[in-house]
Amino acid sequence: MRPLYLCLMLNLLLASCTMIQPLPPQTSDDGWLIVRINYDSTATLNRIASELDIWEVDRTAQTLVARVRLDQRQWVLALGQSITLDCAKMRANRDALGTRTAAAQALIDAECPE
Repeated sequence: MRPLYLCLMLNLLLASCTMIQPLPPQTSDDGWLIVRINYDSTATLNRIASELDIWEVDRTAQTLVARVRLDQRQWVLALGQSITLDCAKMRANRDALGTRTAAAQALIDAECPE
């Protein structure tokens, strides 16, 4: 009976591990973006919070503010969550966000015209 129990426990553990989709490894240094994410559930909030640098959470509005790289932004979009740049916070923290690649700067220019 014990080997069957261990086998079942191992299968449950492996099944739960395969359901987690971690953030892909960082492929480039695009600089940082400050974004506002609309999340659809507490489970999604927890998942996002485990991977990103969260600055603020508004549980009533189901939004959060986070500092992300471009690859992290793509990951949030792949989760099916709405994400926009927080232009006011981007401007206020411009010096702390580092240099940007052309792709990151193009996104900033498109979403945060000055």
